[in-house]
Amino acid sequence: MTGNTVQIKSRLVENTTAVFLVFLVVGSLMLLLTDYHAIAALILALPAVLLLVSSTRFAAYLFVFSIYIAMSVNQNPPLILSDVMALILMASFAVDFLLKGKTELSFPSISGYYVAFILAIVAVSVFSYNYLYSITSLLRIGVQFAIVIILFNAFNAREAERLIKIFFWIPVFQSVYNMFHFFGSGGYDRTFGFAGAYFDDLCMLAWPIGLAYFIWLKSRRSAYTYGIGTMLVLLGLLATQSRAALFTPIWVSIIIIIYSGHKAKKLGMDFVLRRLKFLILTGIFLGIVLTAFGYLAGTIARFRELPEIYSGTVWLRMSLWRTGLHAFLENPLTGVGPGTFRYVEAIYPVLHFDPARLYLNQPSAHNLVLHYLAETGLIGTIALLALFLKNLLSSIKLARFPDYKAQSAISIGLMGAGLAIFGSIFYMDGWMWGQNAHAAPLVIAVTAKLVCDKYISS
Repeated sequence: MTGNTVQIKSRLVENTTAVFLVFLVVGSLMLLLTDYHAIAALILALPAVLLLVSSTRFAAYLFVFSIYIAMSVNQNPPLILSDVMALILMASFAVDFLLKGKTELSFPSISGYYVAFILAIVAVSVFSYNYLYSITSLLRIGVQFAIVIILFNAFNAREAERLIKIFFWIPVFQSVYNMFHFFGSGGYDRTFGFAGAYFDDLCMLAWPIGLAYFIWLKSRRSAYTYGIGTMLVLLGLLATQSRAALFTPIWVSIIIIIYSGHKAKKLGMDFVLRRLKFLILTGIFLGIVLTAFGYLAGTIARFRELPEIYSGTVWLRMSLWRTGLHAFLENPLTGVGPGTFRYVEAIYPVLHFDPARLYLNQPSAHNLVLHYLAETGLIGTIALLALFLKNLLSSIKLARFPDYKAQSAISIGLMGAGLAIFGSIFYMDGWMWGQNAHAAPLVIAVTAKLVCDKYISS
């Protein structure tokens, strides 16, 4: 009888669900015929949203995919696809947490730094030229903190590593698309693909992860699979011709190679040393081939523009840096206020005399440290630096665990990503807005999870 009862209930649920879906589809088609396209799209999206909200893991995987898709969902307030997916991830975790009756929520050690960062932004907002502009900045940091907490609690260490692997392989396939367009243009057209202007920044994080897996995976087949993927990411990055984004993997790779060589000698892992030699020789060979066929001509030309400080993009960027420095020196402790950089000319009319300002309409200083110095002064900037420095130190600690031989690939990959995040904030626009604002907490959460699990196991 119990079995029959369960069967009836199961069939009833299936039939009810089928009828519900039919009504959704028919109703949506009728709305489409009457030009109510937006409402029809929302109704059709309802089953997908219900599925996402009911599965935190599924929502997390789609969240990672959305980071690599540049799609504007709403103009005012500005929302992109990964913003929406982050909100769905938060809703999914909340539903999962409440329905399962959980009473405990774990917080990684970096949580205190996020709290201090939020409090710093609240404090400087009091002295802002318009405190309402601070709301967006606070929401961004709050969402980042929520993503870290969710991923830290919803995944174990092995599952967290899988998220990072997915994060690496998505730009590999996007790079193939970018590469064909780039080589088809003879190496002159800048190509960013589906991820838009953030593709180069995201590749800065993906590159060291793939590089570490190539160097440290014991399986030769797996290692060379990651090696090919890493090479494709490099070619995709070359297709963007972004100078700072190309500079970052270079210095990060040098650190990874030196550190890996030192650790491999200490652990007696000869296969790692052989991979390092192969990597260096392949890099030299690839550089010669690309240069010989002229595919680096456009990139080299952009690097040659760097000394031209009175023209081109360097001139424009230096104007943004001067603006940030001016705003900071006028308000060194609290800045002009979070979210106020785009209105800084109204606060300091003298900036109108800079000729480069005629060609600029930038919401940021294109340098995260200078941007935060301008908007939040020393109070907010110190909190920002402390947050990213904490993540870097955690990743270094992870990579230095003496008995962590089996997981050297992910640990050194995360160290490379941590170096890229922290180092680039001094010369790039950073990790606090756009798709980048979702990539950074992903890396931070996985790093925190692996560090925490290692301490527990030891």
